Amino acid sequence: MPCLWRRGSRFAGRKQRRLLNSRTALVVIAPGEAIGDGTVRHYRINKVTAPGGRTLKKRDVLAQSDAEAVQTAAESDECPVCEVLRDGRTIGIVA
Repeated sequence: MPCLWRRGSRFAGRKQRRLLNSRTALVVIAPGEAIGDGTVRHYRINKVTAPGGRTLKKRDVLAQSDAEAVQTAAESDECPVCEVLRDGRTIGIVA
């Protein structure tokens, strides 16, 4: 992504803060709940016409493992045929 401001600009600080605030999310965990070691990965679930076919819908999820991401896709009502990808590579297909 190209730089949207110059370092010497008087607006650089405001724009940096606004950009940071627009890309951060708050995750609340109830006291006493643990989420493994806290490491999650980004996965993309693509709803497709057939395995290897045209993509109809894309959804991003966070999961701790490949198996959890595939299970999330399998449990979804809108996924009769879906591909689960991590880092652009297919790791599972739900059919």
